[in-house]
Amino acid sequence: MINSQDSYCRTIIRPALLVLSVLALSSCGFVAGLFPPKHQAAHAKPYKKTYDASTFIDELAKGKLALEHDGTLADISDTVEILDHYTAQKHTKPAHMILAVLEYTSAKGKQKIIAPLPDKGQDFSALSEITAQLDKFPHTFSDVVVFKATVMPQPPLNLAGKDQTSVLEALQARQQDILASTSKLSGLDDAREQLALLSFFMDHHQKEGAYLCADNAKRVLASAARNSADIQADNQLTQVLNALEGRLRQEMPY
Repeated sequence: MINSQDSYCRTIIRPALLVLSVLALSSCGFVAGLFPPKHQAAHAKPYKKTYDASTFIDELAKGKLALEHDGTLADISDTVEILDHYTAQKHTKPAHMILAVLEYTSAKGKQKIIAPLPDKGQDFSALSEITAQLDKFPHTFSDVVVFKATVMPQPPLNLAGKDQTSVLEALQARQQDILASTSKLSGLDDAREQLALLSFFMDHHQKEGAYLCADNAKRVLASAARNSADIQADNQLTQVLNALEGRLRQEMPY
């Protein structure tokens, strides 16, 4: 016969001690290892609650590039989630930014891809990711054009659940909408952006892009010298161009 003291230990004390042990182990992270990864996957990669227009354009470009060049929806699953998240947000004001339009030819024909350019003091990380993606397949740059753009609040894309063709068409249409909002920079501002891009392409050993930007900057500055009232700024930018172009021809000669 089981006495009352032993019964009390089995039914009350031992379960209580077990619970306390589990709580103690969980506080040091041990219990988390007892559960399979699928129970933690939902929190493995948290996304920001909000995204800005620059991130939207960057992800739009990367998704479009991937699908146009034999990528799959699985390859851009993160991009689809970010784009859907951004366009589901309530944006009440347009975003103003500077865009580079990279024009190139590949096995798929003539293409354009847009990339947001950084504000002063920021790096070219977005453009760097896009050019790295371009380098995965043979292509030839035909021009690098700089515009200012007004990105209006975007209607929802709702890409999740769509087939690959529909997603690509949606991304292409959205890029075309953004391009329709662009306008030209003033001569000196255009030259400054082209010189910044020239430096970027040189640093990343992108010979074609560098020479295109050097030629564009030279053409813009020549026009600005005839029309600009700020001769001093034009002369300063011309000196920068001459220094960069000299370095370009030395480091990456044709």
